[in-house]
Amino acid sequence: MAELQTCPKCGALITRELERCRRCKTYLHGTQLEGALLQHLLPESMRGAPGTASLALITIVYYVMMVVLSAPVDHGSLLGFSHFSLIQLGATSGTRQLLGEHWRYVTSILAHHDLMHLAFNLWALSSAGPLVEELFDRKKMMILYLLSGVASMIVSFVWYVFVLGQIEFVSAGASGAVSGLIGAALFGARRRGSEGREVVSGMTRWSIYMVAWGFMMGGINNAAHLGGWVVGGLIAHFMPLGLARSTVAQRGLSVAVLGVLAVAIASTAMMLVTLRGFPASLALDPYPRRMFGMTYAPGMDWEGSDLPAIFARCTAHLESSATPSEEAIHDCELNTRVNDGFASFALHAQLLARAGQLEEAQRYAAVAEQFKAAR
Repeated sequence: MAELQTCPKCGALITRELERCRRCKTYLHGTQLEGALLQHLLPESMRGAPGTASLALITIVYYVMMVVLSAPVDHGSLLGFSHFSLIQLGATSGTRQLLGEHWRYVTSILAHHDLMHLAFNLWALSSAGPLVEELFDRKKMMILYLLSGVASMIVSFVWYVFVLGQIEFVSAGASGAVSGLIGAALFGARRRGSEGREVVSGMTRWSIYMVAWGFMMGGINNAAHLGGWVVGGLIAHFMPLGLARSTVAQRGLSVAVLGVLAVAIASTAMMLVTLRGFPASLALDPYPRRMFGMTYAPGMDWEGSDLPAIFARCTAHLESSATPSEEAIHDCELNTRVNDGFASFALHAQLLARAGQLEEAQRYAAVAEQFKAAR
């Protein structure tokens, strides 16, 4: 028998499964704002799995933003992005993370390498997300998605930068967060015994597909997949199944979901602030475009690209005896973004030191030392 409670507004009898009070129509599963965002603003066809639909829409909007920001220079950005554009538009980047741009752990979940990459992750999200919503609820699913995604990017950063010494690594995509949902659906369904057997079987197949795909295709971030899957599975092993038992707990989860959305917005805002004054794409880009590990647009020859000229401008500023101007600092900062290596960071550190920006100089010098240590 369903446990009876009372509506906090009108005192009518309710059950915890009831989303709105039948008498006063008060939203019972959290804050009014969360209810409006995840229910009433969504099309009717998406309300069956509102958490999954909301995450999918946010991811699509972010990809559209990436295309729009790149389009003035890169007219083919709809299909995908180069190494440089991914860094500029929020991907996890070894060097930028070492500089303290930790908001990338969130934006890299939203950013995607190419259109097929986006489509594949949305497909996987639509397969696992509704299952986690049904096992737990939409609020727990969205919180788990963010935690798994951030954890997956932290694991991959540590693996590539500190274990493998690949300081210049770049990664983006929701696959770590989606892997967390797959792990959560698998371990959550196991707790249901025979009732969850079909879900366990389906999510086991998805887990095998992710592992096989990671080893078959080049450029796949297996560390993120594994990290997200483990974190999602662990959370689901201990997190209570179903809806929270009290309206107070529901409200707490609702506030946490609004926090998830606020973190995504704030991280995107940080990306835009960091991008301000710098290009999102290069006219003469030496970095190739790849889709599922296959190159579909080779980059320019390095000598004919924008990179040598940008490096030369930074070097000229350093060779000048004048106190570095804002333009000089800007040019050398751009050089660290397009020429990701020891020389660029060492040059910028020297220029910042001459400009009296000693704390910033130390940060760039520390990254240069990381490159030396990885050689």
